[in-house]
Amino acid sequence: MPNNVVRKDQPVDAVHWDSITAGAREIALWIKKTFGNKVAIYGIPRGGMIPAIMVVHQLEAMGVEARYLADIYHVQPSELHGFVIIDEICDSGDTFRVLKQLFPMAKTATVFHRVGAKFIADFHAFDINDDRWLKFPWEASNDDS
Repeated sequence: MPNNVVRKDQPVDAVHWDSITAGAREIALWIKKTFGNKVAIYGIPRGGMIPAIMVVHQLEAMGVEARYLADIYHVQPSELHGFVIIDEICDSGDTFRVLKQLFPMAKTATVFHRVGAKFIADFHAFDINDDRWLKFPWEASNDDS
């Protein structure tokens, strides 16, 4: 079974915007403390793009020069020491692992981290201790009318 399919017996929890906003703020505070006043941010498509943009807005409000990268290929060599890759959740960690091979100097951050994941991001805002499926507010659903 593909890893993006919810089993019938698997619990599903809806994530609210307040949780995403709080997680983005925690990531922004960590970035400011870690990198100071200049950083380049990349959000892993699709789920990481929204939290990444929210982090950029938070950082700008804190006076940090934050550049959002539309794609991974626009990172400049001068930005590699202040480069953060963001995703909404670290489940298996496969995507982060691939990107860290391409950009070993990059730091990683995620709103949610599944305890037991093979990859541990440099920072995460919240832990998920079970196998429940998280439905994010930007995800469409066949149940929605």
